Amino acid sequence: MNTATEAKVATAWDTVAHEKLVRILGPTQGDRVFHETMVEVKLEHLMTADDLMRFADILARRDGFVRTLGAVLRTHALLRGAVQVS
Repeated sequence: MNTATEAKVATAWDTVAHEKLVRILGPTQGDRVFHETMVEVKLEHLMTADDLMRFADILARRDGFVRTLGAVLRTHALLRGAVQVS
């Protein structure tokens, strides 16, 4: 993949995660949760469905509705080719 293609892919996966969080939690909390989770997952961008799965798994360990959003994003990642690791 070239740099431009990688940037588009990263932007697409980042956008999926960010938009779902902001849509459900609101702009302030959604943005905060997104950035905190990106730090925790230790990635600059979500480049693959597997990256999205790792991001979702972190959300799924939290409480409340964030946990549900983790399950939603995990399903999204699986449907797009992420490999489930036990």
